[in-house]
Amino acid sequence: VSTQSTGNEDWYTLWMTESSFYPYLFDCWLENLSLEYNATLGQNYNPQGVYTRVPGFGGVNTISYLDYPENQLGIWNTTFATLESFGYVAGKNLRGAPYDWRYSPTSYLGYFNELKDLIESTYFDNQNKTVAVASLSMGSPVFLLFLNTFVDQQWKDTYIHSFTSLSGAYGGSVFSLAVASTFAIPLFANTTNPGVNLLASSFGSTAWMFPLPTLFGDKVFLQCPFGNFTAASFSKFFQILGNDSISQELNFLQDTGFLEFLGPPGVAVNAIYGTNVSTVASLSWDTLDIVNTLPALTYENGDGTVLEPGLVIHKKWASLQSQPVRDFPVKGLIHAEALVNEESSRYFLSCLGLV
Repeated sequence: VSTQSTGNEDWYTLWMTESSFYPYLFDCWLENLSLEYNATLGQNYNPQGVYTRVPGFGGVNTISYLDYPENQLGIWNTTFATLESFGYVAGKNLRGAPYDWRYSPTSYLGYFNELKDLIESTYFDNQNKTVAVASLSMGSPVFLLFLNTFVDQQWKDTYIHSFTSLSGAYGGSVFSLAVASTFAIPLFANTTNPGVNLLASSFGSTAWMFPLPTLFGDKVFLQCPFGNFTAASFSKFFQILGNDSISQELNFLQDTGFLEFLGPPGVAVNAIYGTNVSTVASLSWDTLDIVNTLPALTYENGDGTVLEPGLVIHKKWASLQSQPVRDFPVKGLIHAEALVNEESSRYFLSCLGLV
């Protein structure tokens, strides 16, 4: 990020470093990381004077750890090290495609152009070998959207070897819904902070990661004195709460088709995901003060973050495309541990033909 509001016009890491959470810097961090919403264009944008960019596109350093460059909180680091032990070379046949996860799909056009170019260049730089793509969590619906809206079948047949999804968050998450609904959900250091919840609510991706109407139908996710709300009526719920930005954003996403992208991708699919983990399935309040009240929760099967219907959407694809769809459920696998779990890691290597 570069910000003129602090007088600092040099680029520095915004997400995430330990110093961001120092008390005297925390409020500034919240302000710089937040997004604003333009209802006319249906897009999010940075606050005035704040400029952001995603470093390291095409490489692996900036996605190996959550807290790059401090490198204490690993994500893909172990996976990359394993692949390198099999002869993969970072920057040649081992590439990364980081994106600004705060935004909704209405802002993905530039990223999708870069992703398409990266896949094509990787193909040509490696003697026209097709590219095996792997994604984690929200990265899976992002890549599915890319395949289903941005490239045609001929392109997929030419450049894509397979699509391996780890803990794919295709159906969204009730956790995103909770974060946007109330300040009473602890998001940082196990304590509540309205600023953190407002920050998360400002992200376009938070609304996009609500449970999808096309997947959950008439299932009730929210219960309160205002009524019962399904995925199709989330916009009305947030309008009642006075959160017009989220209400408008949901309507825009629905009107532009960005909530209906779960069709078969037309490439070979490997789905690795957790099962038999208790997962929040609905929220309920018996008070009108929803914003400041912790909801009562119900639980269903999932991976601790994503409910089962969103994790197994690939099973519907098997009869809708000619390319193979392989299913790798891992009992007890928690959503965030897909890259460190021994069984899921072994499955991933088998998808690449390495074990």
